[in-house]
Amino acid sequence: MTPLDHTYMIPEKKSMSISMAEITDLRKITDNIINNIENRGLLLRKKES
Repeated sequence: MTPLDHTYMIPEKKSMSISMAEITDLRKITDNIINNIENRGLLLRKKES
């Protein structure tokens, strides 16, 4: 096993160990972003009308 192979293996292991808590946190963040975008869109529509 060359040193290069070793460095390529480490990120794979890290990416596999994402916990459910981290996934739900990401979902909450993306939900908040989507809600913010939708709310801004509604405000813009109200100003136009």
